[in-house]
Amino acid sequence: MIKQYFISGLILSSLSLLFFSTPALPFDADVFNEGPSMGNHHGPKKLKAWASGLNEVPALSSSGSGRFEARISDDHTAIDYTLSYQGMEGKVFMAHIHIGQHFANGGISYWFCGDPASAVPPPPTVSVPICDPTSGTLQGTIRAADILGPNGQGIAPGEFDEFIDLLERGMTDVNSHSDEHARGE
Repeated sequence: MIKQYFISGLILSSLSLLFFSTPALPFDADVFNEGPSMGNHHGPKKLKAWASGLNEVPALSSSGSGRFEARISDDHTAIDYTLSYQGMEGKVFMAHIHIGQHFANGGISYWFCGDPASAVPPPPTVSVPICDPTSGTLQGTIRAADILGPNGQGIAPGEFDEFIDLLERGMTDVNSHSDEHARGE
């Protein structure tokens, strides 16, 4: 999971970060805001995160690692992203963004990739590529229609402003799951 914390204008993370921002994948990573202050929905924002299994809940020793970079558009109608992961110990069968605070597992809001033949396939309404087995790079754009919820956490499908707010507040994580570490690597 990638989480962000703001203290006196500084951002701290459970991840080892070089810059402010980010979520990560075959691991958990917290997202860090590199743009204007939280709650300020004016202008573009950049988010970055690095991930490892040690950020999983509970922590996991894994050779897998990853990086997530995103840019929220000026008008807050799109998020362009790049997600990369490598060194996975098992075959990756899904990667997505969860909603939830640090040390908690939450519902899925957005799918990066998934395998329809896996034990946990993407919902039938979601069209995503099959994940590269042990390393890969995914690029794309997230829009309101791509946000699935989760309803049980107060986010209705398509609630893009709410999703962006949670990204900015560090209440999200990027996660990938493999057949070796099904709960997330």
